[in-house]
Formats: sequence, C-alpha cells, structure tokens
Amino acid sequence: MTQPDSRAKSTSVGNSGGERVPANTDQVVYLFTSNAQKRYKRDAIEAISLPRGCRIRFRYKRMYVSEELQADWASGLLVGRSCLILFSVQHQNQLHEAYFVPLRWGTIAASSVDGSSFLVDITVGDFQPSLSPEGDQHASTIRGIRTRLMEVLGANHPDNGKSAVRADPVALESPDDESTDWESVVEALDATGEFPKQRHYRVSTLTDNDGTALKVDDEGRFHLTAQHSYRLRFSHHHPGDVDDVQTVRVSALDSEAIEFIGKATIEISSRYDTHEIAFRAKDVSRNQQTGIVVSPDGEGVGVTLEIPLTISFGRLKRVAVRSIGPAIGGLFLSVPGLAAVDDRWGWPTVAVAVGVATWGVLAYFGTKPFSLSG
Repeated sequence: MTQPDSRAKSTSVGNSGGERVPANTDQVVYLFTSNAQKRYKRDAIEAISLPRGCRIRFRYKRMYVSEELQADWASGLLVGRSCLILFSVQHQNQLHEAYFVPLRWGTIAASSVDGSSFLVDITVGDFQPSLSPEGDQHASTIRGIRTRLMEVLGANHPDNGKSAVRADPVALESPDDESTDWESVVEALDATGEFPKQRHYRVSTLTDNDGTALKVDDEGRFHLTAQHSYRLRFSHHHPGDVDDVQTVRVSALDSEAIEFIGKATIEISSRYDTHEIAFRAKDVSRNQQTGIVVSPDGEGVGVTLEIPLTISFGRLKRVAVRSIGPAIGGLFLSVPGLAAVDDRWGWPTVAVAVGVATWGVLAYFGTKPFSLSG
C-alpha cells in the first residue's frame, strides 16, 4: 500500500527505563465506526466533514478493542501512529457479513482509558478513495476491500466484535486530489443506503482575506489575528437527485469574539457547489479560544461541526502592551526633572516619556483612552 506522504509519521519510543515499546511501528491502527447507532453514523460523517488537521474523538468499550492494542492505548504509545477510519456496515441479526468503507487517514493525537472506556483523539488527514480512477462498480470494489482487510485483520474484525485493531497495512488506492478523494468517499457511503437524507458538506479551508489558507496548530486549532477578516470555505456533494433546499447555519461560540460579514447560512439546493462565509475576528485584550459552529436545519441532513479557533491580539497591540510599563516607569523616573528647571534634560525627558506612554495607551485601547472595551 502506498500511504500518503502528508500524514504524520509514526513516532519511535525508546526502551530506556523498561518502557513498553510497540512490536511493529509500521503497522496501522484501524478504527471502525458503524451503522449500529445514530451516534456512530454521525461520527463517520463528522470524520469526513472536518478540515485537515482538526481533531475528532472516538470512544470504545474495552470489549471492542483488541487485546494486543489495549496496553499501548493506556500507556500512550499509540500517539503519533497512523490510523485509518472506516465505516462498518453490519446487520443487527448478522444476516450478512460486515463490509467496510474506508473514510480517512489520520494520526493519533491522544489516547486514554477511563474505566472500561477507551478514548482516542484523531488528527484527520487524507481522504481514502474507495473507487479506482477507472470507476469500478461500488459493490465489487467494496467486496475487494473487505477481502484485503480480512487478510490483515485476522480474527480481529467487527464481525467478531472488534472495532479498534492494529495490523499490517492494507493495499488501497493512493490518495490523490483532496476534493475528488472526498467525493469518492461520499459516493461510497451513499451507496450503502445508510444515509438517505444526508447532504454531504465539508469545511474545505479557512483563508485570510487575501486567500491564503491557514493551517492548524498541533492541537487542531486555527490561529486568527484580532481585527482581521477571514473566509470559511465549504464544498457540498450529493450523488443523488436534490429536489429540496436544506439550510446550514454558521454561528460563533462567542459572539463577542466573532462577527459575521453578510449572510451566515448556506443553502444546499443542488448536487454540488462551493460556498464562502466571511467573518471578522473582533478586538480582544488577550489571546482567546473560541470556535465556529456549523449546524444543519433538520435531523438526518447533516452533522454539527465545531471549528476550534484561537484569536490573538495584533502585533501593534503586543508592542503597546510591552511598552506601557517601561514608558510609565520612565515618566515617573523623570519627575525629579520638574524640580530642576535649570536642568536642560528634565523637561525633554518628561515630554518623551509622556509621549511614549500616551502612544502605548492609545494603541492598546484602540485610540479610546477612556474606554476599557477596546
């Protein structure tokens, strides 16, 4: 299998101090979600709707995690490992074998165990296309993927009650173009018949006003600068006919930090399109964590997404904040010059100090020296 170069590579863990070390760091962690519950189906859609670098959390009970994976999960040795998120289609009465739709590659950002609950945070990366460039039929392609997966999973697979497994890489199509790969995933999911009302949309990029794409930090957050404008870009794709209008609303976790410019809704009335939502990061007096929420009108037509943001106050304000203390200090140190009228440096020193202090205060409070709201 050709694994995408853009995914983070596995981290190696030393053996000093008798620490546990994974037996094979080239193996992949396979993380399955399924059609067994609505929550699990939403996890699948959320995993393919978030922008690259954001995080999603999966939860498993101990019984669903393979035994050889459990110890590394608790000790944190999975952090940095490549993982593949898959959607497992199962019959509640086991009238047919489960079949699997690969969704997206990721990197394990954190793992923990709380009682019998196994939690994992995944940084999402490349989409995993299911269909070959020649356009194979969905059924034959998915059957082939199941066959190849079963060869590497052995007894640890969803039919045997295992949904989190570590195994050798499986041969799959190589990710190519992010947009077309996402469309391939959407079409494969739609072919399962598990999402009849779904309007598939994703947040593709977050850009500044010049169109430069922003990247997330190691915690999956986008960093914005106060008093700057940005654009959130969406794509939607639906394989079947669209004969109605579905509305998706965009809002801020904190309206004091984010201000939308124009309409903050998306109307999906066609099979495919792109959209932009413009907004402005408001003035803040300190770094502030917030987020943008994307939520559909109506049940079953989409998932609610949260895009984490950190707003930082601007460079001028940082300089101003750092200069206020020294400037005011200089002002007070120069006060003795007032008593020495004959000292030709007294008054000039005071004047300079007062000027610097005034500039700092005005810059910090946005030229409103008597307003603390900025």
